[in-house]
This record gives sequence, C-alpha cells and structure tokens, in this order.
Amino acid sequence: MDYDLSASSPETSLPVEYANFGARLAAVILDGVIVAVAIFAIGLFIIPAVNHMPSPGTRASEGIIMGAMFFYFFGIPIGSILYRSFFEASRHQGTPGKIILRIKVVDRDMERISFGRAFGRNLSKILSSIMMIGYLIALADRKCRTLHDLIADTYVIMKN
Repeated sequence: MDYDLSASSPETSLPVEYANFGARLAAVILDGVIVAVAIFAIGLFIIPAVNHMPSPGTRASEGIIMGAMFFYFFGIPIGSILYRSFFEASRHQGTPGKIILRIKVVDRDMERISFGRAFGRNLSKILSSIMMIGYLIALADRKCRTLHDLIADTYVIMKN
C-alpha cells in the first residue's frame, strides 16, 4: 500500500492510497470478462439476424464474415473505449471492475474526470499496449501510474 502524505482526499484529510499494480490488473481482467460476456450476448442476437438478411451480390456467409470482421476490428475497440470512458467519467469514477475492487480514477485534484479526459485516457491505452511497456511503467512508478495516466494526468486511487 502506497500512501502519499502530500496529497489528501477532498472529502477527508486522510492521505491518498494509490491503487497497486495487482488491483489495477484485476480490474482490467474483471472488465475484460464483463465485456466478453456482453459481446457474446450481443453476438447471439446479431449473427442469426444477419444470417437471414439478403446480401446483394454476395452469399450470406460472406456478409456474415465481413460483418464479424468489421465488428471485431472496429466495433469492439471503439465500444471498449466508450465503455471505459463512460464509467470513468461517471459518479462511480471507474468501470464495474474498478468499482468491485474499490478503486477509482481521479485528476490531480483528486476529483472526478470529464468524459473528454476519460476518452483521451482510454484512447491512449493503445500506446500503453504496445509491447505492454505503458503498463509496465507502473511497476517503477511510486504512484503506480501507467503511460496513459501520465498522458491524461490521472491517478488511480483506492476509495476511502
């Protein structure tokens, strides 16, 4: 547990406890499971519907493959960025995985971040994901900040 005695929560005068790498990783895994279940559920409705749609100039199976590829390469990443941004800018200040683990995303004043900042933070996770270096930075940072936290000037802290 890392406490920063120079920063305190606006609600209390208690020191801020930054979320550690393990808690952050567990939240990512929980959110991955939640998103995967949602995508699977959506797929159960979309694939049968698309299968029965006439596709001009192509066979139905080709249309399904093209639709699935489009959804996989564009729909899932964009949906994932919007999902995380919406939750991190909400009053909960975190995705369901973060809520379960009692961690939240804040700005330098320990306040809730805007949707724009949350969107930028989550979009910059693309950079963090390159060879995972952006995430591994957190292991060397006293406040466990990743590359996308540094870009968006955000912190992930434990809820009081």
